[in-house]
Amino acid sequence: MRIYLGIAVLLLVLASITMPLGPRLEGWCYQLQDFEPRDLPPGCSVLVIDYSRDGTDQGMYSSEEIGRLVEQGVEVYAYLSIGEAEDYRFYWRDEWSTDPPAWLAEENPEWPGNYLVRYWMQGWREILDQYIARIVSQGFTGVYLDKMDSYYTWSLKGYDINWTANEMANLITWIRDRLPDNMKIMPQNGVDILLYRPDLIDVVDGWGLEDLFYNGPERQDPGDTAWRMRFVEELRSAGKDIYVVEYLYSGELTREIVSLHIEARLNGLHPYVAHQDRALDEIVVIPGIQPETDPYSLIQTAIKRLGWWNG
Repeated sequence: MRIYLGIAVLLLVLASITMPLGPRLEGWCYQLQDFEPRDLPPGCSVLVIDYSRDGTDQGMYSSEEIGRLVEQGVEVYAYLSIGEAEDYRFYWRDEWSTDPPAWLAEENPEWPGNYLVRYWMQGWREILDQYIARIVSQGFTGVYLDKMDSYYTWSLKGYDINWTANEMANLITWIRDRLPDNMKIMPQNGVDILLYRPDLIDVVDGWGLEDLFYNGPERQDPGDTAWRMRFVEELRSAGKDIYVVEYLYSGELTREIVSLHIEARLNGLHPYVAHQDRALDEIVVIPGIQPETDPYSLIQTAIKRLGWWNG
């Protein structure tokens, strides 16, 4: 159900008085292309970036660059696709277009250059082993695992979903075992895998979710939100942080953006609003909104900049 802004502001005020708004109030930021460490805006205490400026080994961040971010108190997660292969990565071979390895499946029609993988096969694990070694050597504090929801994609192709979910959970546990003890692990999407492998709660340190409350600029189907919130509450009860990214920004502040931040905070989640184009090629800074460090600035922005109390 949509929260009208005036009511939401009052709830946020009451919540901020009576209970903490989530485990931490610091903001998180998400950029996968052309990130420059020197340009990190204040307030980003959790940062998800690629291991490389342009996705290639030539553009890899140095351990010194990542180290300076960590010294500033930033948790820096390296993006890693574990359910799809990408044709611009160090491991890609041109001959795969006509003679693919057994683990490589069809191209994702929505993201050209990305290919579904049979993630349970040894060949893919060997690729990931090389990838993880690079990330560890750079000094990242965690890995951000995307496309783990491909377990569901394979179930639509006739595979038993209990088996595909179990194999994905095994892969995540395998990755955990290859990380130093002080590195964190955070999957993105596919949270309903916990229906099949609830023990993953003990493996992960947090969870990232796209489109939890909105589907682009439109409100998400309430049934979808409610379904995923069931698992979000399980994770929250176990003390895990939940990072939400919504693709709402089109260059100006809107009531949907303010409403999203309020709704997420009231649910104990960490919100981030990205551009509607989903390119993730810059960190969106909205003064008084994000990166969020003080819930009262959110209230003040809702009142002063937008100038209304009800929806």
